[in-house]
Amino acid sequence: MTETTNIEDVVRQGIRQAQNVPGSNNYALLTEHGMAAAFTERYKDELRYDHKAGRWFLWTGTHWKEDSTYRAFSYARELVAEANRNSEFKEQAITGKASFCGGVERFARTDPVHAVVPEDWDKDPYLLATPGGTVDLRRGTLRPASPNDMMTRVTAVAPNEAPCPKWLQFPARRYQQG
Repeated sequence: MTETTNIEDVVRQGIRQAQNVPGSNNYALLTEHGMAAAFTERYKDELRYDHKAGRWFLWTGTHWKEDSTYRAFSYARELVAEANRNSEFKEQAITGKASFCGGVERFARTDPVHAVVPEDWDKDPYLLATPGGTVDLRRGTLRPASPNDMMTRVTAVAPNEAPCPKWLQFPARRYQQG
């Protein structure tokens, strides 16, 4: 390498080449850090890590549920296997280790997209998660569930569209009383 070579250009070129090598996932280098970035990109809407509980939470479509089956590690393992499937044997041997996949998962835990604390869960007492969506108790409306509501508790039944005049009167009277 000559002294006139710009090191930043060399690094950029190396990254571009790594992204185009067969087996690359086209947006991350095959390192724990790079794969954690790919993990976050892929699972940003599905996984949160509660640092006080020391557990991953999985979005079910209606609420966040504690993941007791270590799915985050499995997802990391699948992502790494996908990214290195056309790599040379030596690279597959290194990245196929549990320690490598565990490193990917540990990196992902600290990403601000995934990292939460108990105070982040169930903040709005006027939202009710149900199997049919989220009920806004202030307005009496049902809307699609959203991971951004950060709800971990869900009712056993979904709201019914049948008329329910007594139920609708109850919240109005209850909240008018203060």
